[in-house]
Amino acid sequence: MSAHIIFENEITSCQEAAGLLLSNEGDPRTNYQKIFHILEGCKDRFPDTGMYAPDSGKGEFPTTLKELQVELLEHAKIGRGGVGDSDFRLGIFIDNLGSAIRHHTHDPTLNPTSRLHGTPASRVADAGHAIVQLLTLMAVEGVDLQEAVNAALPNLRGKDFMKSAVPDGDTISGTIACHGWTRGEVWKISPTKPDWFPAEPKKFILVASHLTSDSRISKFAGIITDNGSFGCHAGIIAREAGIPCLVGTGNATRVLKEFDLVELDCNGNAAVVKKVPKEPGENLP
Repeated sequence: MSAHIIFENEITSCQEAAGLLLSNEGDPRTNYQKIFHILEGCKDRFPDTGMYAPDSGKGEFPTTLKELQVELLEHAKIGRGGVGDSDFRLGIFIDNLGSAIRHHTHDPTLNPTSRLHGTPASRVADAGHAIVQLLTLMAVEGVDLQEAVNAALPNLRGKDFMKSAVPDGDTISGTIACHGWTRGEVWKISPTKPDWFPAEPKKFILVASHLTSDSRISKFAGIITDNGSFGCHAGIIAREAGIPCLVGTGNATRVLKEFDLVELDCNGNAAVVKKVPKEPGENLP
């Protein structure tokens, strides 16, 4: 196909799109959809320009995060701001993130009353720019991308709200998120207890369905949750603070009552949770 024919076809498509845009006939939203379909089809007429082609760059794409980090740092060296200018990189990322979010806020499925924005190809491109710029920012600031992903994936896989099977009976078992032994009264948290933090948290073992990130959690003697796994917030905070933690029990909030005296032993291959009788005048840790 000659360049002349391509140019004429493009003009015809643009004229058709402009006619729909200016037309007062028909449903405006339907016209917008037709416009974007027309313009999306234009990309197929320019196979050699690299305007839409995902592989338009030179060379092979990196296949590992380490290779990607090397390439991103090389690009950062020759770009405005240089490798050391993380503020500049942050600004670029925020700008590209805004472009990517614009597709989300104008998504016809998520927000049917909004006007249409962009095309499927531009949505992919804007998302890619935002991702690459975020990775570049992290690389410039000295973050090892592979190490960062390795740290985040366990938390994603063992998310706090991941439901654990509810076992029969009153035996409490789960995943040991931090080893150790402790003893204390049960302190439960729930949406109905807004003032949930006790005056002396070291006397209590915190029991909850799941936990979010809150530094006060580290003040308790121990933690037991119904849900989550090794990489959940409760486990991460417990390991940082060095307090025994058992997660994913499925039944701790049901079996353990508020102010029960409990021993939590997470030193073996399997944790042991045992209710013990209170001695008169006993001083808890």
